[in-house]
Amino acid sequence: MDDFFFRLVYTDKIRFKHVLLLLALILVLARGASIALEHLQRRELAQRLNIAVDSPYLDTQSFPENYFWETLKEGMTKKEVHEIVKGYELVLHCPRYAEIYYYYSDQTDKAVRFEILYDEDGKFTKLMGEGDSNTLDDYGCVPGLLGEP
Repeated sequence: MDDFFFRLVYTDKIRFKHVLLLLALILVLARGASIALEHLQRRELAQRLNIAVDSPYLDTQSFPENYFWETLKEGMTKKEVHEIVKGYELVLHCPRYAEIYYYYSDQTDKAVRFEILYDEDGKFTKLMGEGDSNTLDDYGCVPGLLGEP
């Protein structure tokens, strides 16, 4: 009788270890697939923006914000900005002369988001990422680009 219980408990321990190993393998594979998908999304966006796929811009989680940070110049018109900033999932225009862009997702918690600010004349003044203000204020914003003057 004691031998029966020993085998039962010992076999359950082995099964438990196998289940744990299987769960760990599933988690590792899921994370690897997620990283591969993110890399693929960055490469596809780079192609749409005519950026070389081996560009250092793609090496960061903030792509394409880092690319636009260097490419957009103060004083550009909305039309010039809109010719450069493309490939987004969603854009909101806001009553304070701003646009909020969503890349890779139209969901706030999954997207790379940044805000482009213009002056009263429709000239580009600055780009702000989520890291600059911790969160972007989209109150009163509606889908679509700001109109051309």
